[in-house]
Amino acid sequence: MVRRILTVCVIAAALAITYITPLTLFDGQPEIEVYLAGKHDGGVYTGVMTIMDVDRDGAEKLYCDKDFMGISLRYPVDNSDVEALRIRLAANVVSSQQADGMECVYLYSPLLSESVRIDGKIVNMQIAKTDDYLIVGFPLIMGSY
Repeated sequence: MVRRILTVCVIAAALAITYITPLTLFDGQPEIEVYLAGKHDGGVYTGVMTIMDVDRDGAEKLYCDKDFMGISLRYPVDNSDVEALRIRLAANVVSSQQADGMECVYLYSPLLSESVRIDGKIVNMQIAKTDDYLIVGFPLIMGSY
């Protein structure tokens, strides 16, 4: 009986840990952009449609949409810590680069489901950081930064 209860507790804890959406990562009010597959009347893919100025509730609904392609969250730098986010998501750095005062890091976390392949490597999170802001994209930042 104790073993069964312990097993249920372990499974429940694992499910709670793995239910991470990008919107549960930070406190505060980020600027949110959601990216959906753009389609015209014939159902043909026409590119990425960006929805800007979405609140958290709207973003959560769009996150579950069948045409969901990605999301990015923009925060002031003083509200964000790249290393803390990396640790929280058990993410490994796949690659990084720095140019024009911006640091861009590509990561992979086993706790996130959506991913893309870049140069043969699986990536599911991109972080762009400047002196003023931090943008976190899942799986990539598809808008401007």
